[in-house]
Amino acid sequence: MTLEKLNATILCLLLLSSLGSSLDTIKEIWIQTADCNSCGMTALGHIAAKVCGQNDCCFTDKLPGNYNTGSIDFLEGPDIGECDSFEIQTMGENSEYLSITLYHVGTDGGQFDFVDVLTLEGLRYECQMRNEPIDDDQFVQSTNCRRIPTAAVNNI
Repeated sequence: MTLEKLNATILCLLLLSSLGSSLDTIKEIWIQTADCNSCGMTALGHIAAKVCGQNDCCFTDKLPGNYNTGSIDFLEGPDIGECDSFEIQTMGENSEYLSITLYHVGTDGGQFDFVDVLTLEGLRYECQMRNEPIDDDQFVQSTNCRRIPTAAVNNI
């Protein structure tokens, strides 16, 4: 193989590997507290989050939500710590490289249905959380994340 063909092959592989990936900037994080007995948290419990894309992760400090049973807490700006304006790289519709972990601190546990990440680019990624409560120093990871069509974001 000549040097020109080798360079062309490498260039093609690089282009193919970047197809379908997107770089999105985090704007908001929404957290849905489960609607079940003892799923909400009082001031005795706190959660923090880690949001990971294909290459990097960002971390929040304690998130200042209410976490009432069945409610959604909408967090943005300084409330989401280093995740505010953090760039995450995902792959296509299935968002296979996006994951979220919720960490619990304190004595009053909670259970969470989903965590959504909204981006400055107008995308919304919904990550289902495992159907299990967290308490003390436990954590729970997302089971799958999917990109919600842009039209659905604008109708919320």
